[in-house]
Amino acid sequence: MDDMRARYFKGELSSEERAEFEVMRDRAIRHLLEAPDDEMLSVSEVDIPAPHKARIYPTLQCQECKEGFMEVRGKAANAKTVCKECFSRMTGEQQ
Repeated sequence: MDDMRARYFKGELSSEERAEFEVMRDRAIRHLLEAPDDEMLSVSEVDIPAPHKARIYPTLQCQECKEGFMEVRGKAANAKTVCKECFSRMTGEQQ
């Protein structure tokens, strides 16, 4: 079926092969749409550990545009602590 599908999308099938492929494809689609839930789905409980608590960083004010930004995202430019947008504008570097 995979080889036939690849050849179908490349336009390499004869008209008979294309018709056969389309019948198989329609059958598969109908099966997916009409199959009972328990045949298509599996529900079970899982044990996943809780994620680590997110670290919260202080907010600083950009010394150029005055917008707030997370401390770890700050950059130094012209002896100022600035946000990444101002840093890019002041230095010409893309972030």
